[in-house]
Amino acid sequence: MSRERVLFVTYPFGWGGAEKHLEDLIVRADAMRVDPAILSLSPSTYAAALQRMGRGDVPVREATASTFGAYRRIFAEFRAAVIVFVNGKLNLFPWWVYAAARLSGARRVVAIEHLQGEAPPAQPASAGLIGWVRRLIGWRARHMLRIKAAGHLCHRTICVSHAVRRTAVEDYGYPAGRTVTVHNGIDLKYYRRSGISRDEVRAGLGIESGDQLLVYIARLGSLKRIDILLRTVASMSSERPALKCMIVGGGPAEKELKDQMLALGLADRVRFVGHQDDVRPYLEAADVYVTSSEREGFGLALVEAMAYEIPCVATNIGGHDEILSTPGTGVLVAPGSAEGLARGISYVLDHPSEARAMGVAARRVVEERFDIDRMVAQLVDIFMARR
Repeated sequence: MSRERVLFVTYPFGWGGAEKHLEDLIVRADAMRVDPAILSLSPSTYAAALQRMGRGDVPVREATASTFGAYRRIFAEFRAAVIVFVNGKLNLFPWWVYAAARLSGARRVVAIEHLQGEAPPAQPASAGLIGWVRRLIGWRARHMLRIKAAGHLCHRTICVSHAVRRTAVEDYGYPAGRTVTVHNGIDLKYYRRSGISRDEVRAGLGIESGDQLLVYIARLGSLKRIDILLRTVASMSSERPALKCMIVGGGPAEKELKDQMLALGLADRVRFVGHQDDVRPYLEAADVYVTSSEREGFGLALVEAMAYEIPCVATNIGGHDEILSTPGTGVLVAPGSAEGLARGISYVLDHPSEARAMGVAARRVVEERFDIDRMVAQLVDIFMARR
């Protein structure tokens, strides 16, 4: 059976959902019938990660390019391949990078959008002729056209949630017929209870049997609003002496968040454990999974937690609301509110029977809707399409 050459183009900022998604695709390259390669346009840990996963045979090229010609020369080395842009945010690559891919001889150009775009800037308020000119060719018009052009230069744009697609199509003018939703998926054989005693797992992480453990897995960036979670834990501390929180992940806001933790007097309640290649022990140990993010594309770690039958409290934002759309699978709270997050967590902790049922229902939804094999099959159809 023939195989397709696929070049994944990425610009990683660290290790988050987009990077994990690409890792999952590379691991399944044989099942997808593709010969993959990675072009990373910033320093990355992909080579080490692939070696660890037993896919050291996959070529990883790190390059810097700043001109149309430079990109076209790089892409021309993969003539007749499918070029897939893995975008951690909308408008990550300028439109002319997509044009360089189209003109390099690529058989197909695809983008995967992992983060819901920001709301477009407001229209100029000027009236009369000046206002008309600004609306026609002003900064906002040019900005919107640059983003829209990227969508029109791709054969397909894959969005990881309906929220991401809605922003791309309705706000930025991506062609609706070529912009599709393919929800992220996880490996249900990998993310499941191990059978090891929960007390044993918790003891290995330094968690006492009576602790009420919150877990949040995220890149430590501003959109994750971990500052809200810290304020939530502080507000709940006096009434819940057994409440503890573990934050798994690294990122640019780490020092600032640790300083906040100390200022709130949470050194004995909150632990930042850094990036972990294997997050499963933390999911095994959790009583509640919490996410306080203000903007997502999907929420892959939330799905991983649901696969462990953990009751989840998540902000009611695009992506999260699609994952927890089935009643009884989790608690959605208003974003940006420490008080709302505290109420959601308290509800789960105070209703253990309902929380257990919530976890069981959540696992069932993941099995039905977010299996990685289903996601891969949809992506293969898009990558292999001939038009």
